[in-house]
Amino acid sequence: MQLDELLKSLKPKYEVAFIDADRVIKKLRETIESIPDRESIVASDAQKTFEASSNIRIPLPNGGKGVTSKLLLKYSKPAHVSLVGSFVRKTALLLDGKVTIDMAVTMPSHLYQAKDYRDYRYFQKRAYYLACLTDGIQKACIPDLAMSFAYQDDNQAQPILVIEPVQGAVQIHIRKK
Repeated sequence: MQLDELLKSLKPKYEVAFIDADRVIKKLRETIESIPDRESIVASDAQKTFEASSNIRIPLPNGGKGVTSKLLLKYSKPAHVSLVGSFVRKTALLLDGKVTIDMAVTMPSHLYQAKDYRDYRYFQKRAYYLACLTDGIQKACIPDLAMSFAYQDDNQAQPILVIEPVQGAVQIHIRKK
């Protein structure tokens, strides 16, 4: 009985609580799918070039130490963009008035090579791809969203992009009812 009451207070009513979230998610998905492809660039030059053109630091593992100099980095449209996790299954919980909505973006397979498991190549490609996504979303100027990089499970080889509504934004609001 007490457990049921606790779950009622933590579980949002999806029809009421996420009025604008679907609109923002749709806009974000459209933006990601419309980011133009980028030409190949040598990994050792990517950080400098990227910072100069878009003011975004590529979240390379180990702070960029040991970047494979001959590795070519490229951005192509994602193979898949999908919502995953508890929000989709309608099992999300309200924690401090916030709900996490997870979106998975799948890199196209033609960006990989057979030996990318060596020398952090896969992780360097993943970090560059994530920085390109961030740049594309930033250039789309979706209002009232703040972006930052974080590390999944505090693993520097697995950077993630965290997108949150700006404090006081009206675009996304969560209500308990």
